[in-house]
Amino acid sequence: MNDESQLRQTTPSVRLHTTRNLYWVRDANFTLVIEEEKDVTKRLEGDAAALWGWLSMGLSLSQCVRLLSAMNNMPSAEAASEINQHLRAWQEAGLLEDGSQTQ
Repeated sequence: MNDESQLRQTTPSVRLHTTRNLYWVRDANFTLVIEEEKDVTKRLEGDAAALWGWLSMGLSLSQCVRLLSAMNNMPSAEAASEINQHLRAWQEAGLLEDGSQTQ
């Protein structure tokens, strides 16, 4: 999974909501994400909290895969799969939207 084109084919394009109703705060042990309008609150811990922070800082998905892989000493394919699971869950919860949508 080191091939950049392979990563783009298997990793969805997402971005964080930019609405004024989405807030998040990083605590020592977790990240709390709140989408007021949809009344959605998620407590992210561990890898999920790290991923949220990386995406919030503007890191690309390929950078996130490399970081997660290094952080957990896991193959890139496994890191990409874990990231995809988090992204799908956040999209389903209404915290992320498809990158192809316009605001």
